Amino acid sequence: MRLVARNLHLAFDGRLALDGVALAVEPGEIIGLLGPNAAGKTTLLRVLAGLAVPDAGTMRLDGTPLAAVSRGVRARRIAYLPQNATCHWPLAVERMVALGRIPHLGPLAREGAADRAAIADAMAACEVTHLAGRPVTALSGGEQARALLARALAGTPDLLLADEPVSHLDPYHRLRVMELLRAIAQGGGAVVVALHDLSLASRFCDRLVLMDRGRVAAEGAPAAVLTAPVLGRVFGISVTLLDGGDHPVVVPRARLDGAAREMPS
Repeated sequence: MRLVARNLHLAFDGRLALDGVALAVEPGEIIGLLGPNAAGKTTLLRVLAGLAVPDAGTMRLDGTPLAAVSRGVRARRIAYLPQNATCHWPLAVERMVALGRIPHLGPLAREGAADRAAIADAMAACEVTHLAGRPVTALSGGEQARALLARALAGTPDLLLADEPVSHLDPYHRLRVMELLRAIAQGGGAVVVALHDLSLASRFCDRLVLMDRGRVAAEGAPAAVLTAPVLGRVFGISVTLLDGGDHPVVVPRARLDGAAREMPS
């Protein structure tokens, strides 16, 4: 699976949310999307998922224009986990996770052994098996986030697009989710994940794409992107970089004078 996007432009209300963005997603890698609020991360993920149509630019999945790939094939190959995803119906956790198998079922088809195994594996990986009979609406924010990730994983996608999947999780489960994403890549899949935790991105991502005001401000290995000058320019902060062995650990220190940023509307 190879997804290539070139020269993506998309405007909302006269404001460029994406301004000439290019990205190639290869099998076996985790790409971390970083950037301030309203930098364009969510918009880019939605465009890559086929949920938003760019005003200009091209996207190809294994050489085929993404728009020419049927919805069914896209649903089987690409999973999108939105930011702050919630479930408003009191479905049992197991049934909600099972919704991830719908793209693999024909009309009126029932779940088979492979579907049930995929559901069980996803629930075990996200540590929600013990919640199988609980209504999703009765879960804590962190439990619900893990159940929704299990739904995405149950579809066994080639590409997972995840928008801040660890934002509501405690430190243990943040690490667990990132380990799951790492396992997807090691198994030959691909992951594009939006994160605000710079050190977590540094540790688990193969490549980082730092966005700012709809553009790619920096791209490359974590050590090349997470530098004091780059982070100062994009985030308007000073940082201390610690040696984490094979990755830098980023400690934000202070806002930089004269680097005030507009709050997103």
